[in-house]
Amino acid sequence: SNPGLILQALTLSNASDGFNLERLEMLGDSFLKHAITTYLFCTYPDAHEGRLSYMRSKKVSNCNLYRLGKKKGLPSRMVVSIFDPPVNWLPPGYVVNQDKSNTEKWEKDEMTKDCMLANG
Repeated sequence: SNPGLILQALTLSNASDGFNLERLEMLGDSFLKHAITTYLFCTYPDAHEGRLSYMRSKKVSNCNLYRLGKKKGLPSRMVVSIFDPPVNWLPPGYVVNQDKSNTEKWEKDEMTKDCMLANG
């Protein structure tokens, strides 16, 4: 698989990189609908076309795809900001030294935020 296509598939339009996932998203949506339709048709050969259509819409709904993507950790891999090397890029292997007290505070704040989200 081409690494350039993978990067393109994970780059949102607001990253302003000159390429984004929208063209591949359209192709992916078409492929996904075709694959799910074929799978459901073969799995439920006696089902009415209205029922098959309903089952397909549940499988390819944005809500279901979001849930599946989140389960696979996809949001953390998305490119959502403009690539600006002085601001948001480090050379491979380069590590920024952090003050330990700031790191511990950040981890505590993140844990508190996660607990609040989990509890609604």
